[in-house]
Amino acid sequence: MSSLMIYNLSNYAQWLGSFVIMSLVLASYTRYDGSIKILGLMGLVSVVLQFLQTGSQVFFGVRYLNAIGDCYVFLETLLFLAFYYVFFVNNRYLRLALLGSAFLSVSIYGMVLLGNTTYPWYAVLSATRSVLLIFFSVVAFFKLLADLPNNNLLSIPTFWFNSGILFFFSCTFILSLTMDYIAQVLRDDFQFFWAFKNFLRAGFCVVICIGIWKARKLADQTGPKNTIS
Repeated sequence: MSSLMIYNLSNYAQWLGSFVIMSLVLASYTRYDGSIKILGLMGLVSVVLQFLQTGSQVFFGVRYLNAIGDCYVFLETLLFLAFYYVFFVNNRYLRLALLGSAFLSVSIYGMVLLGNTTYPWYAVLSATRSVLLIFFSVVAFFKLLADLPNNNLLSIPTFWFNSGILFFFSCTFILSLTMDYIAQVLRDDFQFFWAFKNFLRAGFCVVICIGIWKARKLADQTGPKNTIS
């Protein structure tokens, strides 16, 4: 199997994962609280922008448009921060930290738009969002354990959401820091790097889908809009 085939397979896998996230949320939209609806919006944004990226390749012969990739990273960052902003509804200090993180992300993205080259700032934005989301996912785990109800931890949607976020962004943080070195080593085989990252994303989507499914089961038991923990 060629590197191009592996890359295309990984791209379709993560695209399918985003589509399933979007579909699961839309299928029972009124059952979920705001945080899960944000995850559904994240899936929608991913599907739309990946469609634009594929369309640029099919109709214009452009392999990868940096502008679309940068926009995707930026919007996804804000949506993840919005997810935690809703989750930490009772903690004004964490909500202020999330607003500050959103401002930092907007500032870095402004540097992406104004910079002479996209790649270094893409790496900075990617690494920054990874650090922020690792931090907030760890804090959410502490909150989850402190407020742990009597039911099984694995039945709580937040456990799955945080597990997926912590796993994916821990991996991408290391990849972001070493991207320049990996590009020099792989050179013509750099598609393997993107394929690996795409497969990580597909795995992340699977874990998020499990969390959404758990939220749906919980909503059946407790009623709508009480599904996050």
